[in-house]
Amino acid sequence: MTSDPRSRLVGIAPPYLAGGPADYQEVLHLLRRDHGWFVTTHGHGVRALSPCGRVKIHEARWSTNGPALILSEEAPDSSLLWYATISRHTPVEFVLPAVAVLAAALRDGPQTPHSPPNGDAEVDFERWSPAPGWTVTFSGEDYQVHDPPDTLASFVLRRPGPGESSFPRQQEPGYSFFGGPEDSPHHWSAEFSPGSPPAVVAAMYRAVADPAPVVRRPAEVPPFHWPHATIVPLAAPAPARRIAAATRTTTAPPQPPTVKPAKEPAQSPARRRTR
Repeated sequence: MTSDPRSRLVGIAPPYLAGGPADYQEVLHLLRRDHGWFVTTHGHGVRALSPCGRVKIHEARWSTNGPALILSEEAPDSSLLWYATISRHTPVEFVLPAVAVLAAALRDGPQTPHSPPNGDAEVDFERWSPAPGWTVTFSGEDYQVHDPPDTLASFVLRRPGPGESSFPRQQEPGYSFFGGPEDSPHHWSAEFSPGSPPAVVAAMYRAVADPAPVVRRPAEVPPFHWPHATIVPLAAPAPARRIAAATRTTTAPPQPPTVKPAKEPAQSPARRRTR
């Protein structure tokens, strides 16, 4: 057997089937190294705090229940502006660009909240165009769903309803991502409250929809995902992950949809995948 480490690495496409890391230390390292965030360890996990003190990212490293990452931002009066959860098994390549965009926005305008105040969040379907190769598979008054051809991932938008709580932790997500076969114990999700910064959500959407393979060792790929994935042998040394692409901080706002909505299904798509 060859000792060449390249023989133990493969490219996995689409990336939403590649599996996630054991922890998100890479995300915390990026924030501390490139953006000057304060990272501390405590009994419940690891916390990253932005230099302006407004945004917190909590990694529940030693807990097996609940989300792996919790992101939140507070206004100057300490009221919560938005809230997001990222489940275990979410590929780190999707998390890195989202937090990089968030960190860059705080660095460029640390005293200016870039989210609407509580209760004023509006999820505008018209500003979201399906990613290349994806289509709008459902569009109703309250929900819109974007899917890739294999339907093994989804981007779901939801408008807040009348009388809904304005407290982000109590709101149903305004933006949700799901990935992996529904019967896989390694399926994953990322959910953002309606008031979450659209640029952060858009950065994750671009990463999820990027068809370029990501690099994994075979043991890191969930067994349930192998039958659905395309395996790309690596003929030359490659970085362990697409760090350069993931850490880009320039973003372009989503364009108006160009795909006509499909016929409305009988059931709401809000929880089409089990978290």
